[in-house]
Amino acid sequence: MENLKIYLSNGEKMFMNISLEEFNDIHLDAEGNFISGFISLELDNLKGDLITQIFTKHIVAIEEVEN
Repeated sequence: MENLKIYLSNGEKMFMNISLEEFNDIHLDAEGNFISGFISLELDNLKGDLITQIFTKHIVAIEEVEN
C-alpha cells in the first residue's frame, strides 16, 4: 500500500492512505496547482475519526512512502 507523507511548514508530518497519482487527480489542476486553498484529512485517533483541514500554502513537500 502506498501512502503519502505530507510535510508542513511548522515541521509537522501528516500521513494519507492514498497514492501520489490519486492525490494529484483529486487535489491538483492540469497545471499542477492546488484546486482549492485547503485539503481535508481524516485522522485516526483513539476517540474515532477526526477530519482536519490543512491550508495548502503550509505544505512544503509531499513524499510517497511504502508500508
